[in-house]
Amino acid sequence: MKPSPLRLDRHFVSHIHVDASPGATHKGELRVNVKPTCAQRKKDDPLQWMVSLRVEFATTGKEPPAYSGNCEFVGLFTVSDKFPKDKVEQLVRVNGASLLYSAAREMIAGITARGPWPMITLPSVSFVEPAAQSNTNPDSPAKAVTEART
Repeated sequence: MKPSPLRLDRHFVSHIHVDASPGATHKGELRVNVKPTCAQRKKDDPLQWMVSLRVEFATTGKEPPAYSGNCEFVGLFTVSDKFPKDKVEQLVRVNGASLLYSAAREMIAGITARGPWPMITLPSVSFVEPAAQSNTNPDSPAKAVTEART
């Protein structure tokens, strides 16, 4: 085993909201919408990145969902200077978002486990996508969480 070239310096929850529906029937399929955003933290340092991940969830169908809600996690990352420069964005976009998604999954599982209905476990997702579809702006430094969102 070797250390990852992506170091998580800090992560935090910037928003979380979960509703438990009183008349839930547990019918329907869990729908999850995930939106990752990443940006350089400093314009002159291509190894410092901030990733923001918004997760929305609810059950599909006509009946009220057992739980619905949304959350946003923010992570501050540093990439190793030994990592190939042409692959930095993809590393941050895929691995950074994956780390934050796992934190969101655990937080939502913990909150819903204390609710009136069975615990929700968010499904596994992949953040691998063509670069043309990514939501990244490496030329704009992320001075605040709101600037990293698009």
